[in-house]
Amino acid sequence: MDIQFMPDADAVETVGMRPDVNFAMVEMHMDGLTPPLELVEAGVWRVNLKLPMAGLWIVNVGFGEEFAEVQFDAP
Repeated sequence: MDIQFMPDADAVETVGMRPDVNFAMVEMHMDGLTPPLELVEAGVWRVNLKLPMAGLWIVNVGFGEEFAEVQFDAP
């Protein structure tokens, strides 16, 4: 899995910050997967992750108290 995350162009203060990323499996209550981030370019980060099992997952990405949450089905 390859995910890229970039803060809004107006969010100058977050360009140098490393975002927080957390994966959680919905039905198994499996959480705590915090893969390492790779800096692609200023303000752009990438995470490569192989999930331990198929199913419904949620990924949270953000800075401080501001997070985006995406739910997806991993085959």
